[in-house]
Amino acid sequence: MENKTSRNAKISLPHSLNRKMKTYVGGIDWLTGYEIVPLTDEQRLQRKQHLHALPATLDELFARFLQPAIEFDVHYKDYNFWSDTWRIQWAYHKQNYRREAIMNGITQQQYAEVHKLPKRVMYSNLHKCGGAAIRVLFWVYHRRQFHQQQRLTVQEYISEHQLPQRTAYRQLSRQPMSNIWAQHFDNYYSDAWLRHCNVREYADFYGLNVTTARQYLFNFPIGLFDPMVIKPWI
Repeated sequence: MENKTSRNAKISLPHSLNRKMKTYVGGIDWLTGYEIVPLTDEQRLQRKQHLHALPATLDELFARFLQPAIEFDVHYKDYNFWSDTWRIQWAYHKQNYRREAIMNGITQQQYAEVHKLPKRVMYSNLHKCGGAAIRVLFWVYHRRQFHQQQRLTVQEYISEHQLPQRTAYRQLSRQPMSNIWAQHFDNYYSDAWLRHCNVREYADFYGLNVTTARQYLFNFPIGLFDPMVIKPWI
């Protein structure tokens, strides 16, 4: 049986390699050829571009979530010695996926295929910025935009924005949620959601049809935004 000491043993590096891995400000990193310098303020911001203050309104939500993502300025610390690859710029992909999901309705799988992201870690990372649930904002965005304009009919709006015909007609013509679903919306997000209860568990507990429940309730990550700001457009 493997003992505790062997499980916690550190990997010992050859002396010559250990010396190379020691870094000195002002020197040149032997792996990447980049100068060894601290991150600049701009580089620090790039690595936090997916983090936003909690939006108080829907306008603030879209203003922040739809900001164009910025690819990092390369830094020597972005190289992973152990995997011999550059680290994936997850802050960039989190902001970019969220923007693409809201503007174009792209799925996580489609995004991963386009950007050649490993699926094993992709779902975990993109869930933190909204995951599959964030795609509901695609229809919130278009439903709100359609009802706030007066010049276009439903069909004209669909054609102008090149939306999928049958789904778009149903989504743009959709009536506000009924009183019973409005009550479930309030109940879910004020209690069950905060207890990390997902939509299926909530629906099962209250004897609701899960498919119908998923038209009004969504498993957003906690702390991303207050779901109450989108309630009028669900």
